[in-house]
Amino acid sequence: MKKRNFSDINKAYKKNGFLASKGVIDEILGRDPRSSDGLAARYLRARGHEAGWHGSINFELAKKDYRHLIVEAHRFGSNGLLGFARVLYKENRAENFEEIKRLCEEAIDMDGNIKAKILLGFAYETFKKDYARASTHYFSSFLRGSKWGLGFYSSAKIRSGKPFVGLLSKFFFHALYPIFGLWDRSKSAIY
Repeated sequence: MKKRNFSDINKAYKKNGFLASKGVIDEILGRDPRSSDGLAARYLRARGHEAGWHGSINFELAKKDYRHLIVEAHRFGSNGLLGFARVLYKENRAENFEEIKRLCEEAIDMDGNIKAKILLGFAYETFKKDYARASTHYFSSFLRGSKWGLGFYSSAKIRSGKPFVGLLSKFFFHALYPIFGLWDRSKSAIY
């Protein structure tokens, strides 16, 4: 039998959906979890546990996989840090704020992760109700290439008591949205 790799995950997914690709993911992880294919497969498995692609959401299993990716951050980049922070945010517990902040700041320091900037803004809004601080992170993500950053910035400015700045930036966001798509670095997910 042919030794399967990361591209086989994509083929299985396109053919029969995520559950079909899970077998390939598990096979790659069982064979060589520290290889490039193994790290990418672990990331997909973590995202699957986080989003419920396996049939149910399992934050604990997602965090377990993200922990492995954090250890391999020198090879895999900041995606493990962002994933772990995102799961903590989704758990919606205020006591997670400091850890979310630490992980996002580490991801930002590591490779300028613009999604970590947005998630950090969400955490400031959700857990601290600090809209001014959140707007700073949103605007920074916009300046680094995320179209979403300007939209969240404008909403946070309105909530922080600066409606003129918020409405003006909201106008520009909607007027220029089609153009932003040409240079958006965030690609698919908002955070």
